[in-house]
Amino acid sequence: MQKLETLSKAIAKGLYIQVSTLRKNEDSTYTHIFEKKSVSDEIRRQFETALVRQMTKKIKKCDYGTTLVYSFNIISPVIDFALRSITSEGSYNIDEVLTSLPELPDGESYEFPYDTYIILEVIDKNNVESLCMCNWISQAFFIQFMSE
Repeated sequence: MQKLETLSKAIAKGLYIQVSTLRKNEDSTYTHIFEKKSVSDEIRRQFETALVRQMTKKIKKCDYGTTLVYSFNIISPVIDFALRSITSEGSYNIDEVLTSLPELPDGESYEFPYDTYIILEVIDKNNVESLCMCNWISQAFFIQFMSE
């Protein structure tokens, strides 16, 4: 399961908190302001642990060749139709992990960069193979892999 730990560390690097506030304009209209805030190292570790736990549980229930998807904010027209058709399950997978993290105040949410996705294929009850991942996860995974 070393691969899952490396993968979870790579994905955790993209996690941030989005803070949404309303600002009143001079003409009495309002504008939504979105700011990014870093997550603490502790939250990042909690995310990594929760992701590995959730992936391991799912892998153990799957048969050989089953595809697992983890996605968040898929908006790119480049992503093919096949991925779009399974992103609802993928979004559920990542949301399940995010809801295990400490609750945030109103106006704040855990977020990832747009077009975050990874598609895994189950090889056996203890192993997966990466089929496809977004650019930022691919780069973070390579850096994480090389540093271990």
